[in-house]
Amino acid sequence: MKELWVEQYRPKSIDGYVFRDESQREQIKGWIDSGSIPHILLSGSAGLGKTTIAKILINQLCKLDFICIGISISEQYNKFQFRFFIFSNSINSLI
Repeated sequence: MKELWVEQYRPKSIDGYVFRDESQREQIKGWIDSGSIPHILLSGSAGLGKTTIAKILINQLCKLDFICIGISISEQYNKFQFRFFIFSNSINSLI
């Protein structure tokens, strides 16, 4: 199966990510260097890099399996609930 264009060219590390300014880059790099991130909420318009920076942080810090679910106002909440339930059960079976 072919990979989507956006996934193929999505930056995989902070070196490829385009930050707003250098202070933002240093803040994210500091989280990665310290090995932890604060509780954060990423919000904004489509195409700003929210999913990309979340995936970079997860890959750099966790090295675990994860599920990324994009949920918008138009999506049914029960769809999200069901997908999360399936994922959490699969993780619990590994523990």
